[in-house]
Amino acid sequence: MVEAARTKLSGLRIALVHDWFTGFGGREQVLRALSMLFARADVHVLFCLPDELPEFVRDRRVFKSFLQKMPGLRHNYRYYLPLMPLAAERLNLRGYDLVVSSSHCAAKGVRTKAGAKHICYCHTPMRDCWEQKQGEVIRQAWPAWSRVAAGAVLRYLRHWDRKSAGGVDQFVANSTAVRQRIKRFYDREAVVIHPPVACQRFGISKHIGEFYLIVGNLLAYKRIDLAMEACRRANRRLIIIGEGPEGRNLRARNIKGVDFLGSQPDEVVADYMGRCLAFLMPGEEDFGITAVEAQAAGRPVIALARGGVLDSVRPLGDADEPTGVLFEQASPAAMANAIAALEHNAEQFVPEKIRQHALNFDSSVFLQKFIDLVEQVLES
Repeated sequence: MVEAARTKLSGLRIALVHDWFTGFGGREQVLRALSMLFARADVHVLFCLPDELPEFVRDRRVFKSFLQKMPGLRHNYRYYLPLMPLAAERLNLRGYDLVVSSSHCAAKGVRTKAGAKHICYCHTPMRDCWEQKQGEVIRQAWPAWSRVAAGAVLRYLRHWDRKSAGGVDQFVANSTAVRQRIKRFYDREAVVIHPPVACQRFGISKHIGEFYLIVGNLLAYKRIDLAMEACRRANRRLIIIGEGPEGRNLRARNIKGVDFLGSQPDEVVADYMGRCLAFLMPGEEDFGITAVEAQAAGRPVIALARGGVLDSVRPLGDADEPTGVLFEQASPAAMANAIAALEHNAEQFVPEKIRQHALNFDSSVFLQKFIDLVEQVLES
C-alpha cells in the first residue's frame, strides 16, 4: 500500500522542512522515515552544523536559511532563536505542491504557495516560549546584555508561534500529550501518529545484567540527576549512554555505581538495551522513542507518569500484561520506590509480551499511517 501511495504522489513537487541538523535524535528518526516515503523530496532547514548532515539526505538537494552564515553557529545557535521565525518565513517553498514540516521550533512557520498543502508533524509546540520553566532557562542562558529583553522576545515568539499555526493544513502530534498542547496553545486539532521505532534492531537477550540503563542526549530537562540519586538510594548500578551539555555537571556528582559510557554505536546500545534490568526515563518526554526501543528488546520501563510514556507504557497495576512502572512525583524517592516495585513484581514483566506491545510502534506502522493521512489531506 505504501508503494502504491508513492506512485500517486510521484507527480507532486514535495518539500521536507526540518528545524536544524545539530546531531541525530528522535526528531531525525522521524525525518528519516519521512524521507523514505518521499524519496525525491527536497529538504529545507534553518541551518546545519558542520559534519552534522545526516547520511539519509546527502543525496538530496538541501536548502538552508540565512542563519547558516551567522557567526559562532556551532556553540551559539540558540542565541539566534529570535531570528528563527524570520528565517523560516524566508525559506523559498513557492515551487512545492506538498510541504511536510518536522517541527519543534520554527519549521512549521514556513510560507507555502496558494493551493499547496502543508502537513506539520509537531514534536511539540515551541518549548522555549510556552513552558515557563524553560523560558527561565532561556533567560539565564542568554548573554547578560540581552536578558532585559528576554520577556519581550518570548512574548513575540508566542505571538508568532500561535499565528503561524494558521498556515498549517493538518497537524500531526507525536503523542496524546503533544496533541493536548497543540489544542491549548494553537486551538487546533491534531491527529496522533506515534514516531517510528526500528524494532528490528532490538531482540530479547537470554542474559540479563545487574544494572539499570539510560540512553539519550544529556540535557537538563531529562532529569538524569534524579535517576542517579534514585539508584544511589536503592544501591543499584546505573549505566548512562550518551553525551550532551549536562554531561560535565552529571559526571561531577561522582556518584558510586553510576557509569558514563559516552556515545556508543547502535549495536552496543542494542546490547545494553537487551540486558538491562529496566530502562529509566526520569524526565517528561514528548514521546520517548528510547522507551519503546527498550520494550522492543523485551525490557520494562520505569518512567515519570507524564508525556509520551502514557501512550507507550502499560503500567503495573493498570494492565494485565504490564510493560513498566510509572511514578507520579518527580523525586528520587518516588523513582526509588518504583524500582522496588518493579523488582518485587518481576515475574509480571514477560519479555515476549513486552516486545509484542512495542511492535505497535514499529516503523512500518508509522509509514502506513502517515501515507494514509497524506492521501486524505490531498483529497480534502
